[in-house]
Amino acid sequence: FNSAIDYTKRSIQITSENADKPSVDKHHLVKLYNNLRIYYDSLKLEDEMNAAVDSMIAMSIRFKSGYEFVMPELSKRTVYWYNVGDYHKCLSHALTGESFAREREDIIYGFYYLLWKVNAHFALKQYGEARRMLENAGELLQEAELSTVPYIRAQLGTLYAQLAEAYAHDGQDKQALQFFQKALHYEKQLGTKEGCAQILTNWSYYLYHKKLKDYAKALMFYKKALAFSDETEAINIYSNIANVYVE
Repeated sequence: FNSAIDYTKRSIQITSENADKPSVDKHHLVKLYNNLRIYYDSLKLEDEMNAAVDSMIAMSIRFKSGYEFVMPELSKRTVYWYNVGDYHKCLSHALTGESFAREREDIIYGFYYLLWKVNAHFALKQYGEARRMLENAGELLQEAELSTVPYIRAQLGTLYAQLAEAYAHDGQDKQALQFFQKALHYEKQLGTKEGCAQILTNWSYYLYHKKLKDYAKALMFYKKALAFSDETEAINIYSNIANVYVE
């Protein structure tokens, strides 16, 4: 791989230095940086691999090409930065990916990056930003509701639950109730008990338990959540129920 890296770097240098010449295909730089990424990854050189990915993305933005190389890696980087706790870099990568998706009218990637932007804003406790982002994505969400793509259908409940939670944080109770109901509707369509339990738990906690202090309804929704929960989720729900009785 070391020889492959050396020759690829030479190719990148020559292509970059002669990018203005008609005989040189400057769009090839995206593929070259992708090859460099593969070689570094094979050698477990993470820093060098990350630098190659960043250069590949920069070349793709500059020359508006190489979408097929960039999008899979950009999506990985978005999740990577979220998982290591750098939510601002997660947002930056998600915004870049969203721009690519919009240019190519790619609803799957558009929905994917919307989800991660919202996740990052929630992690930063920027609930108002998350709410505005979802409100502004109304057209995309309407397309998603009509979509038959499994990935999109699987995320609708999560996104609507996050919008409901953001409304609850902002004190917009009616909107919170509306979107918790909508989230549960889509999650039930999927038939995922874990997802239903999480939505009902958050519905109870953020709206009835903490915001409205309606402890009777909070208990009722926690008990509804228990009907869908596994043992792990049940521990959290029972803890919340206990807290209701001491407040």
